[in-house]
Amino acid sequence: MPRRSIAVDEKVAIMRTCLKLDQVAATADQHGVAKQSIYQWYQEILAALPALLANERPGPKPTVPSAEKPKKGGLP
Repeated sequence: MPRRSIAVDEKVAIMRTCLKLDQVAATADQHGVAKQSIYQWYQEILAALPALLANERPGPKPTVPSAEKPKKGGLP
């Protein structure tokens, strides 16, 4: 398949479809956690998907120059 740019909204929709809760009660019992905790973690993951899947350029991010500091010994 050729590479193509996929919009973030489309990526999020695809991942929401793929990330389905399955056997929550059995998993909660197996690990000794509350089902509600699993549902809360799931909601946090869904909320974070747009930021995680954003189309960002690879590599180091540009730095924003900080505000100029006043010179020592001079008038402000």
